[in-house]
Amino acid sequence: TYTRQSNYRQLTNSSEIADNAISELNTRFSEHGLGYRFESGELLRIDSEFIHIEIVKPALQFLNAPHLSGAQEEFLAAYECYRHSKYKDALVSCGRAFESTMKSICDKRGWIYQKDKNTAKRLIEICLENNLIPQYWQGHFSSLRSLLESSIPSARNKEGGHGQGAIVTEVPNYLVSYVLHLTAATILFLCKAEENLE
Repeated sequence: TYTRQSNYRQLTNSSEIADNAISELNTRFSEHGLGYRFESGELLRIDSEFIHIEIVKPALQFLNAPHLSGAQEEFLAAYECYRHSKYKDALVSCGRAFESTMKSICDKRGWIYQKDKNTAKRLIEICLENNLIPQYWQGHFSSLRSLLESSIPSARNKEGGHGQGAIVTEVPNYLVSYVLHLTAATILFLCKAEENLE
């Protein structure tokens, strides 16, 4: 961000130079199998190139929209926590990003919800009641509601969202990776559904 400013080195193509440096950095990460990528101003941990290209990157593109800035901040925070092995915090941030995405869709569409009171379960209900997901699809995929209600919020609540008690609990890396990618897929799904809503 700093080097893109024209007064950094008094160059007219400073933004192009920054883009080239980022591209080279990402190429070197990929060539050496380091599992990281610099994107959206953040250093992201990449466990699967396919998942990143097909799910995470498109989700980040949707999250660049101004009305989704809160969800974007929380999703990037989840990645940052994951990168630093703060797995419980990563799960909490995933849950926040999921809820913020639904709240942002509700705000954009003018759907009524209680901002400080409604949980993910109620927000999912509101999105379904307003046909964010077409009625015929809801019937065909009767487990869709159950999946949305039990996946991201449940992982957050069971592993990171509430006090752990007297015994320190460990959250396995594979669970956090799954929830992180599931969150990206869900955000992408919801944003595409909203985009196609008439």
